[in-house]
Amino acid sequence: RALEEIHARGLRFGDLHPSNIIVRPDGRIALVDFEYATALDDQDTPLAGAQGLQAPPGTPGAEADAYALWA
Repeated sequence: RALEEIHARGLRFGDLHPSNIIVRPDGRIALVDFEYATALDDQDTPLAGAQGLQAPPGTPGAEADAYALWA
């Protein structure tokens, strides 16, 4: 749900990996460290991310975040 909210606001997280996902005291999931966040439609900024979690080059923003989530 947190990733869906970011995408609904027109952003790509850009560096999704386990240490950027936290569980809040109320049990909700939160994403932290937006250093590499960009606009979803930004095709000029290369994808960033932890080695092994990066989507293949040319993968659109939301799909790139989803790739990292399930890698």
